[in-house]
Amino acid sequence: YMGPGAAAPAEEQCYTGPAPTAKMKVFHWEKLKSGTDVKPGKGSMWDSARKVKVDSLDMLQFEEMFSMKEVKKEEAPKKVVVKKVELLDSKTQQNLGIMLHKMAPPDKIEAALLALDDSVLTRDDLEGMLQQVPTADDKKRFQEKQKEKPMEEYTAAERYVLICISLPEFEKRISAWLFSLDFAYVIGNVLKPIQRLQAGVEAVRECRSLGVVLEVLRNFGNMMNHGGTKGNAAGFGYATLTKLEACKDKTGKVSLLQHLVRVLAQAYPDTLDLPEELHPIVEGNVAALTYDDIDRGIADAGNALRTFQAKVKKVSEAMAASTVEAHKDDPFNPRMTAFYEAATKQHEEASEKFVQLKKQFEALLKWWSVPARMLRDPKPEAFFADSVVPFIDAFERDANLLIQERNKQRRKKGSSEGHSQLKALAAQGGEGGGDAMSAVVNAIKDL
Repeated sequence: YMGPGAAAPAEEQCYTGPAPTAKMKVFHWEKLKSGTDVKPGKGSMWDSARKVKVDSLDMLQFEEMFSMKEVKKEEAPKKVVVKKVELLDSKTQQNLGIMLHKMAPPDKIEAALLALDDSVLTRDDLEGMLQQVPTADDKKRFQEKQKEKPMEEYTAAERYVLICISLPEFEKRISAWLFSLDFAYVIGNVLKPIQRLQAGVEAVRECRSLGVVLEVLRNFGNMMNHGGTKGNAAGFGYATLTKLEACKDKTGKVSLLQHLVRVLAQAYPDTLDLPEELHPIVEGNVAALTYDDIDRGIADAGNALRTFQAKVKKVSEAMAASTVEAHKDDPFNPRMTAFYEAATKQHEEASEKFVQLKKQFEALLKWWSVPARMLRDPKPEAFFADSVVPFIDAFERDANLLIQERNKQRRKKGSSEGHSQLKALAAQGGEGGGDAMSAVVNAIKDL
């Protein structure tokens, strides 16, 4: 027993061999301590084991075998920082990269531009290219650093910019090509209003109901104006068509137009088809068309053709002056020249159709017996938008209301007659037995 404060006995030296000169591996065993776990002289297995002398063991060999493997530290190779040459700023690089991602590779783009191959470069591609034409600053930056970067390391965007710089009058070439693809749409927008107005004029001339409607109205007007300066009229101006709704009977409830529709429905029911016969006027939105708009469209198309011709000339001259072999025998000039000739002819034909339209409309007004003083500068909007179209709309509305009213009266009348018939059959039922009751049932089904 060791009392308080007594020093712990020194631990027995159990290993008397040499200390290792190298760092040894760790042997993970369960250590038994001398004096506490192993008590010397008590006859344990470890007492007999002490007969083995450490001097008899080759501890140098053991150290060599079970020492830690020496790891030689290799110096990490120094990273060679290669400065990346950017020929475009990051924003231009990104924008062009997005555009080119949806297109053919740059080499095929260049070939398609030279061959005007719209199977490779679609209309949308050309429009996108026009929106992403490199600026003067982009080209300057590119050319200043161009020699610092091998061409095989160019990004797709950089190869594309090189094409833009190398191909003479790049932007004008694309713009002219795109215009040639879009011209059918351009001339179509010129022709459509002419065709719609022509259809409106023809609808009025060919309308079978219009003459009857106007003649009935002429008779009503002559009776109203009988004996006055406005009476005994052989006809009336088209602006009169807009005054029918404002003219009321003495009760103030029925307009002249409503009465006209009712009389026509009774005496000339086929004339209620008037709105359908004049449908091309409404369908073609003729009321929105004016000579000024058509004239402006023709002028704009002519100006666009002249601008196109100037661009073609610039491109052709630049390609002829180029020393690049691939620029020889450029198909651009012959293709665009042929297009220009055909487009000019189409433009002239559109102008001629406009002249014919004016003559047709003037003939329509003469057919209506419009006074010569009103034919000096006739405007279709005064005829269609201000007079005919409002009349068609009002006529159709009142005709539909009249039809609805008559259908309602017909249903009411039919219901009343059915109930009378039912009462009569019911009275017979008390006398006639089963047959009469069957008739009652059938009458109820018919109601």
